[in-house]
Amino acid sequence: MMTNPVQDEKMLKNIKFNAHSIYMNKGIKHFFGKNLAILSLVLVFVNRSMGQEMINMSTANCTISSNEIQMDILVTNTSKAELRWNSCVIRMNIPAALSPAGEQKYAITYRGGSDFPSSFPSTGGTLPGSFFNSATRLLSWSSSPNIAYSNLTCNAPLIAAGQTKKIGRFSFKITSSTFLKGAAAGLTWHTTSSCILYEGCSPNTVGFGNAANRILTNPCTLKVPE
Repeated sequence: MMTNPVQDEKMLKNIKFNAHSIYMNKGIKHFFGKNLAILSLVLVFVNRSMGQEMINMSTANCTISSNEIQMDILVTNTSKAELRWNSCVIRMNIPAALSPAGEQKYAITYRGGSDFPSSFPSTGGTLPGSFFNSATRLLSWSSSPNIAYSNLTCNAPLIAAGQTKKIGRFSFKITSSTFLKGAAAGLTWHTTSSCILYEGCSPNTVGFGNAANRILTNPCTLKVPE
């Protein structure tokens, strides 16, 4: 049977190309499957090195008594650009070993001192939308609705590059009993904590709530008095 050398050569090239493509695709999938976490960290580093706006949420001046934890929550603009305040959601995980067994009652309040006073009750007290879920151990403090601060005329509170502002002082209190004596109050951030901010004079808000634009510094280490 006669064959066409030209067609045979083209067919052979196509077979080699397809085989090479399959090999490359498998290699790429294997690489990204094994290195997804590393790739995510690299992307975060690239975003920071390219000057993407970043914030750091942290705690300070933490205190604990037999039935109450208080702390200041801070936000730092770690980028080189101006940011302006709109609102926030502060969420932490509370260790189960902190409270006695059984159903308990808690008070979640704002104590004052905010650099963004219109976001919180002027006299302190309970915050709308704040809660503690005793099943999941999730504690949440929220600011007032984001209409408190607009940026239509570039007038929302400024957080300059490198500047730290105090979101406020907050309290988590058990009202039906006391914390367990000597228990470690190892609070940790919940990854849904975020600040809603304006970039410069833009009237549009941006959510700072993931690893690409928000750092969560470990909360204070506390222990219930003996």
